[in-house]
Amino acid sequence: MANRLPKGLRRRSGRDGKVNYYLKLADGVRELRLYGDLDCVLAQWRTHQIAGTLQGADVVHISDLLEMFEKCEIPVRRIVEGEQCSYLIGQVRALIAFFKEHGNPGLFSRVPPAGDYLLWRGASHVYRANGEVRLLNHVFRWARLHTSIPIGESPWEGASPDEKLREETLKEVGTAMAFYRLELRADVNLVALREHSIKQLKLDGRPDLAEALRKLTVNDVQCALALAAKAMAEGSAPKMILGTRRSARLHALRHTTRSRSTHPNHDRSGWIKDKPDDQPPGAARFPSIPGSDT
Repeated sequence: MANRLPKGLRRRSGRDGKVNYYLKLADGVRELRLYGDLDCVLAQWRTHQIAGTLQGADVVHISDLLEMFEKCEIPVRRIVEGEQCSYLIGQVRALIAFFKEHGNPGLFSRVPPAGDYLLWRGASHVYRANGEVRLLNHVFRWARLHTSIPIGESPWEGASPDEKLREETLKEVGTAMAFYRLELRADVNLVALREHSIKQLKLDGRPDLAEALRKLTVNDVQCALALAAKAMAEGSAPKMILGTRRSARLHALRHTTRSRSTHPNHDRSGWIKDKPDDQPPGAARFPSIPGSDT
């Protein structure tokens, strides 16, 4: 498996070719053999991590609970889902920052309403902020299922989504599609662009936006692109947070494409016809795309 195992978990193959898993214990010397398939092994690792966390410190604040979720659950999801779940880390840390900035309330304390969180996150993060509200609700349910912490429902359970959510969702989806269109032919049709964008959003750690785009009609997609174009013209486009920092790479790609079209040795095929004087022998006959090797 290409994904790295969580910290403290080892995988070894026996002489018969069977894979066995071992958990390194707290003393750093002994190892505990775990039985079952990978799902069972990850569940045992999670239980061990939760027990160690609760033994080492009291989980009394909402921020403590979120930190435990990041430490004990996200590594499991990274094995199962791959790097697509990396966006969860950013969402968890945004919630932690909010609660610590607002008095670090306890699990049973009064907390600011979800609407205050949406305002705190800002207009460019409305869609993601609503997802983070749902994530907090999920973390509370996760804690009731997997831990012994006596907690009830999340303080934001049942919070209604912001009325601007749909417009902001369309704007963020349209902005992503506008970036991804740079990778395709200029005359690509809307259906192909949509399918390409869904695939790339998943690869870039934004399955939430990929799912939102999948549910849009063709008219909605056209509306999303129009909203994104207007937002870009006004300088209010949402700040895309992609798992692979793809937006920065696409900015570089756009810059390279534009500069290549004005290159004195450029022809319509995209190749550089003659090697510049300062280019070393054996060098590539075409310009590289910054970041393409990552």
